[in-house]
Amino acid sequence: MYTAGSSGSSALYVNNTTGRVFKLSSSKKFKKDINSLEAELDLKDYLKLEPKAFTYLQDSLSDRSYGFIAEEALSSNPQFVTRDSNNKIQGFKYNDMIAANFMAIKHVYSETDLLKQKVANLEKELDFLRKKLDQGDSK
Repeated sequence: MYTAGSSGSSALYVNNTTGRVFKLSSSKKFKKDINSLEAELDLKDYLKLEPKAFTYLQDSLSDRSYGFIAEEALSSNPQFVTRDSNNKIQGFKYNDMIAANFMAIKHVYSETDLLKQKVANLEKELDFLRKKLDQGDSK
């Protein structure tokens, strides 16, 4: 899919397979088969994506771009790869990565909170053991 337009309530997309142009909306009334992303995307596979720096062949200014190589993403993240009407690899669904990135951030935040709690408990336990040891030394 190709995104056209700027940030706003919706964007125009071109389906690379059919050539159909359509407008996407975030409203639930335009969607079906809604599931938790965690049920459909394995975070370990998602983290296998390798960002690259590159220059497009047809870029006369030779501006550097950053992104992914669709062929490389195919083995671990085929849901992000787009194909043309001949089923040839065409591109990458960058827009779909927004929700996946948010899911990854939430996961990291949750893990960080859990680790902070564990550290706090270990510090309390260490303080308790130090006090006990100090009491034993003063006898």
